Amino acid sequence: MTFKAWAVNALKTLPGEQGTLEDIGAVFLADPAIAPKLDHRPTKDSQAVPRWRSSLASALKPYNGFINTGAKKGKLTVLGYDPHGTAAFKCRRAARKGQPGLLYLGRRSRNAN
Repeated sequence: MTFKAWAVNALKTLPGEQGTLEDIGAVFLADPAIAPKLDHRPTKDSQAVPRWRSSLASALKPYNGFINTGAKKGKLTVLGYDPHGTAAFKCRRAARKGQPGLLYLGRRSRNAN
């Protein structure tokens, strides 16, 4: 399983199916099926952050369906999961791209293939 699938299952166990990164991490550490698979070595950037937590943070993105509920728990953002959020995120993103540019009709370089 992936961190996304584990996080979705962890959110289902939390009250209101919402929680922070710390809450999801606590569920991971308490689960006997997941805890032994977590990589506790420190990341290259920060010696205080284990690799599994860095991977979890990168999995909790809007394009994976995780949404910011707008609430805070201390300094941490409370997240939820919307299974249809991935499609909505892609639609919003595609709408912002705009029109493709025109072809360059000027003179070609001698080195162009």
